[in-house]
Amino acid sequence: MIGRGFYDSAKVCVALHMPSSTFLVVKRTDLDVQSTDQLETLKHEVQMLRSLHHPNILPLYSTFIISQELWTIFPLMSYGSCADILSESYRDGMPEALIAAILKEVLQGLDYLHRMSIIHRGMKGGHVLVGNDGRVCLSGLRKSFRLDSNSSGSKKAHDFPLHAVDLLPWMAPEILKQDLLGYDCSADIYSIGILAIELAHGSLPYVGLPPTKVLLEKLHKASPSLCPTRSDASDTSTMHTTTTGTDTGSVITSLEAPASNVGQKKFSLVFHQFVDACVQNDPSLRPTSNSLACHSFIKQMKKKSPEILAELLTGVPRLTHRQEESSALGDMDVMETDLAAMSLDEWQ
Repeated sequence: MIGRGFYDSAKVCVALHMPSSTFLVVKRTDLDVQSTDQLETLKHEVQMLRSLHHPNILPLYSTFIISQELWTIFPLMSYGSCADILSESYRDGMPEALIAAILKEVLQGLDYLHRMSIIHRGMKGGHVLVGNDGRVCLSGLRKSFRLDSNSSGSKKAHDFPLHAVDLLPWMAPEILKQDLLGYDCSADIYSIGILAIELAHGSLPYVGLPPTKVLLEKLHKASPSLCPTRSDASDTSTMHTTTTGTDTGSVITSLEAPASNVGQKKFSLVFHQFVDACVQNDPSLRPTSNSLACHSFIKQMKKKSPEILAELLTGVPRLTHRQEESSALGDMDVMETDLAAMSLDEWQ
């Protein structure tokens, strides 16, 4: 087992698909302990994933029920989530090059969702997964919402996601207002800005505040931003240069957490501009996912994002390496038996 999910009621395990010798992730969710709302959420997530097909959306290979458990089969994203990478290797935040490479892929997936009239509503580091080849996939679609045109022809949502307290730091103010104006896909752009801050600082705005205080801060205070210290784009005094022409930062390999230096970090002006554009309180002023993909902060990448990510993540431990082998593959025997008769082609 490599983790837990769905309000701690699901076991996330690594399994070997014997016919293809491919490692997979099996999420085993106990259905007997779910409320009616939670069962509807599971159903929504499975239906949503089955309807989506894009390189930057985590594919769902198959679902089936064994005993009282729902088994959902996904590819193994070897580096885990961006939250995992921050926790393991970049506790004071990632370098800008790595952030730009990740966000470029995230924006491609998000643009696909928005073209399908889908609001993700859960854009956070824990829902951005990175594979062994540097591919980035969005997950966490259980809170997603598909927009429908109203009588005036505009597409607005007035639905507030259930059990979403854990998403408060990333959630746009207009969702929290729950007023007649509603919200649209621009709410995800606000979340992209918070995600960028999370990746840059290694921590979130409003950290340590109770939910009520976070809500009040979002509704009545100025938007969050990167730490105030700025540098121009040529300042690389604390960065290492690679063949990509971008900084790599440093990778933490020790288990001992270093002292935080967020207040000492310097970010380029173009990165500040990117974040500030995303987290504007007025949703009509935020750029679209497509226009953000053309922002100077994203366009600075000289290579394709997966190539850059594969280089920048050198030295970052992969998911299975973070667990003892007996623990990570402890359920392999039963999974091999149950998965042996299936092929990847059949799942898709």
